[in-house]
Amino acid sequence: MTALLEHPATRRVAMASVAALLFAGIVAVATKDNTGGIGDARLTAKGRAAVTSLTGQRREVSGVVALHRGETVEAVDGVMTVELPDGSTVEGRPSFENSEPTQLKIAQPVELLAGDLLVTASNGADVLADGNRVHLDDGIDGASAARVSRSLAVDAEVYRGSATLDSAGQVRPLPALRAIEVAALGRPPSAPSPLRLDDADPWDRRFLGDAIDLGHTLDSYAATYTSTLGTANARTPGFYLALLPSLANQADFTADLLVSMPHTPGDTVVGSAIAGLSRRTSFAQRWRDVFTFRDAGATWGLVALDQGVATDPLLSEVQNALNNTGFQFAQGAAPTTGTTAITGGSSPTTTSTTSGRGGTTTTTSPAPPTSTLVPVPPTGSPLVDGVVNQVNQLLGGAAGGRPPGS
Repeated sequence: MTALLEHPATRRVAMASVAALLFAGIVAVATKDNTGGIGDARLTAKGRAAVTSLTGQRREVSGVVALHRGETVEAVDGVMTVELPDGSTVEGRPSFENSEPTQLKIAQPVELLAGDLLVTASNGADVLADGNRVHLDDGIDGASAARVSRSLAVDAEVYRGSATLDSAGQVRPLPALRAIEVAALGRPPSAPSPLRLDDADPWDRRFLGDAIDLGHTLDSYAATYTSTLGTANARTPGFYLALLPSLANQADFTADLLVSMPHTPGDTVVGSAIAGLSRRTSFAQRWRDVFTFRDAGATWGLVALDQGVATDPLLSEVQNALNNTGFQFAQGAAPTTGTTAITGGSSPTTTSTTSGRGGTTTTTSPAPPTSTLVPVPPTGSPLVDGVVNQVNQLLGGAAGGRPPGS
């Protein structure tokens, strides 16, 4: 027996068994309550959380604590995370902007009583909120993630994966990057809407930070294109075919598409680039999906993500379109005695304003890379000088690049 125990392989198995027992003991201790029982969920409070028992006794806790069915837990100070028996995780937080602190009841499934709840799951999860049931589907490429909020209405938003909302028997599918708000039980809207992103929300930035930044940059490019570039032929397919290589060989790109869903030239350039770079369904269907999602309120960053288009090729396509189109002011007569070059400064910026759950946010993004020449008459002209100044103010510089975090 002694010889057997001294064998290296046997010794490794014994050590592994001891380690497993020690780990199990640590987990049991971490989730044990004062009576010695193992909880139905495990709370980790990075700060303070308030736990209310079935008898109504309230206590503030921190660190790792066991929770039992029927108890409620509220985020007081700092983020709280609750691990559930099905392997899913829910995260709550104190009051954020206009929301109440997260209040959660431990049950099967868990019930959101107030505030915001972030749910992540690889094998599906369910959350109740004011009679509405949100089912988060199994993850495919990683865990699915959704936010459920409860105040005067119940709101469900899917960051990743997909979900289903059941409101008193009225069932609605909820794909990724969509949200649905139920103001009255049993009366959900017929279709979801795009996510309403908030620059200041840490959950939005955790899952969609790159899409938020990309949206700001593309909005700046589109606005600059529409306000400063020539658009005389912007309602013909040839105008965009000459600008965007991704549209080459797209037989479905016809004048009918442009007429059926008219947009500003800048938005049409961005949307066409996304449709051209995407590889989902037919081009005509991609075009309709792109602009339908955009018209419903999606940012360009969300539209690109929804179509599976990567940031770098999209920005390259749009920047090249801007660089390859002449300014309407530069398309007149050739300069007679000199030219004024419009070039970038050291810190070019463009300001855009967006609205989210928390109100209005102003963001500064790089202006698109452009450089051209504006004719200057020999004796000077207040009118021409005013035009040059206007263009310089609109451009704000010539350098552009990838959005932060992309």
